[in-house]
Amino acid sequence: MPTGPALFAYDGSDGARRALEQGAERLATREAVVVCVWASVERSAGLGRLALPDEVTRQAVANLDAEAEREAQAVARQGAELLREAGWDATPRTRSTTTNAWAAILAVAEEAGASTIVTGSRGHGALKATLLGSVSDGLAQHSPVPVLIAR
Repeated sequence: MPTGPALFAYDGSDGARRALEQGAERLATREAVVVCVWASVERSAGLGRLALPDEVTRQAVANLDAEAEREAQAVARQGAELLREAGWDATPRTRSTTTNAWAAILAVAEEAGASTIVTGSRGHGALKATLLGSVSDGLAQHSPVPVLIAR
């Protein structure tokens, strides 16, 4: 079993904040990666290609994705700061996805060698479009490491 940092899935919502607080209280490790997943609009750009020149569509997708990534970076930094205030060594990360947020979280967990994943049971933050479907269920079903799901 990996002995690396805890991975906190954080979207800035109240539920994610509670999960962060509960994980910080319950886990023995004091090293963390805080990941915020953001949704690329790449897959949604198809209709724009019908009405607009390709370069206009590419630029619009790039601009929208850049803004979504900036928001996600700010949210991840916020989560990492909350953990630092609780005495943790926390690193913020972001990951884009065009499919399932849980799969993106698992990819970051694997890269970080995470020993556990902490998540809330609902996503209602600014990035909730990324979290349609059940991220906590996807993590619980597919994670090779323990998942702490905070209500």
